[in-house]
Amino acid sequence: MDEKDWGGRSAEMDVSDEVAPRGEKVDGIRPQDEEVVVDLVEPIPDEEAISSFLEEVNVRRQIEETAERVAREMFPEIAARVIREEIEKLKREK
Repeated sequence: MDEKDWGGRSAEMDVSDEVAPRGEKVDGIRPQDEEVVVDLVEPIPDEEAISSFLEEVNVRRQIEETAERVAREMFPEIAARVIREEIEKLKREK
């Protein structure tokens, strides 16, 4: 779409949701009845938000790796013990 399709406005706008009252102009454009004017560009996250997100991703990855390692180490021992106990239980019942 070229700019004339946007009423002379660029497709890049600030992020905000404005509801234009019936007939009132918003940024020089008269929206249709009860039309919601929505901007199309998302704000760029700041460095702190990106850093926080990456830290959270790393923590989740470390937790996942640790949980998987513990499960791999512990499961065989637990399964063997449960099987032995069930065999002993079956032997006593006979």
